[in-house]
Amino acid sequence: MKKVYKLLGLDWTNKDEAIDYIYSMRPLYKNGERIMAHDALLLVAATDLHAVADQKRGCGISHFTVEQAGKYRCFWLHRIDGTSTDISFKNIFDDPAKRELREREDRLKAMRQAVDWQVEPRRKRGYHVHHDPSFDTLVKDWLAFRGLSLEQIEVTPTADGELRCEMADALFKADWSAYHLEHARYEVLTIAEHRARHKKEGKP
Repeated sequence: MKKVYKLLGLDWTNKDEAIDYIYSMRPLYKNGERIMAHDALLLVAATDLHAVADQKRGCGISHFTVEQAGKYRCFWLHRIDGTSTDISFKNIFDDPAKRELREREDRLKAMRQAVDWQVEPRRKRGYHVHHDPSFDTLVKDWLAFRGLSLEQIEVTPTADGELRCEMADALFKADWSAYHLEHARYEVLTIAEHRARHKKEGKP
């Protein structure tokens, strides 16, 4: 039997159709215009399925609008205390395994962000900075050294309107940064050389 995706009394047997239905209301509203009636109730129900629903809702939802964010138009959630945040509904129906994978990617992204100040000076146009040993190996070794698992690395939810991930524990962040500074080595390779190296190592 096909899985049914439900939202506010509406049913779909295809996840993409469900998401498309939500996003089909975007062109109906001008930037800054308050989303009304059934459309607003649908977004409230969709917010309840969000991976970080409590963080998005905050003290409570006042209303939704569509706003311009660069070249994209995004849904924006406005709270009753006057604060607001962007919100995406593209992953609300993801199965637990896919959500777990995304959480793992967020943890690794946060760990990369924590040491980016060490890598940034080596970047230049047309070249990639290659870790040796690999970034994944450094993460694995540090976790083993500290007796931790990746699941124990908590990530602060992205700030309103931002895409950056941050390690939530300042002590872990400082310790990881110091470990990376001591053990990381780099090669500055052309893009083609970097892709060839990844292919040799079996990476995508």
